[in-house]
Amino acid sequence: FRGLRTSFDEAEFRGEWTWFGGAFHSEQTSFRRAQFIEGCSVDFSNPAAWHNVQFDWDDHRSSKPANVLPDDWPPQIVPTIA
Repeated sequence: FRGLRTSFDEAEFRGEWTWFGGAFHSEQTSFRRAQFIEGCSVDFSNPAAWHNVQFDWDDHRSSKPANVLPDDWPPQIVPTIA
């Protein structure tokens, strides 16, 4: 995601599995008030970039839903080889 601002605010993630494996380059990417429905795995593991991505649990990691991966938050950046 490279736009100035990207918003998934109030989105509902309810499929069996959702993977965000790309790079977050936007000035701001927001998942505020997004719903990660139980039974749906949402995976943010190993992004190539993680710049100013915002979640409701940023200040209270204990409120991160268990079905949002990785468990160790925030995700660790995996640099791409050029």
